[in-house]
Amino acid sequence: MYFEKAGKENTQKTLQIAKEEALKRGISHIVVASTFGDTALAAAEILKGTGIKLVVVTHNTGIREPNLQTFDQEIKKKLRVWAERFTLGQWF
Repeated sequence: MYFEKAGKENTQKTLQIAKEEALKRGISHIVVASTFGDTALAAAEILKGTGIKLVVVTHNTGIREPNLQTFDQEIKKKLRVWAERFTLGQWF
């Protein structure tokens, strides 16, 4: 799928396509990158009830300033509701 313009406005459509393809192909995990948590939350909502496990990769703590984690802690709490399908990781 190609979009005319990059941006947040493509997130929902991209996630919907990923879900449909994962279900069609028997893919059991989807990995998304999420700096602040918005994409992770959108993915969790779209994948809810599908059995697809969500893996979220964030920036490491301190990438912007010492000891700062940019991933929204309130979103993280919401995502923990789906703990059996949610893993929060950082790149190394």
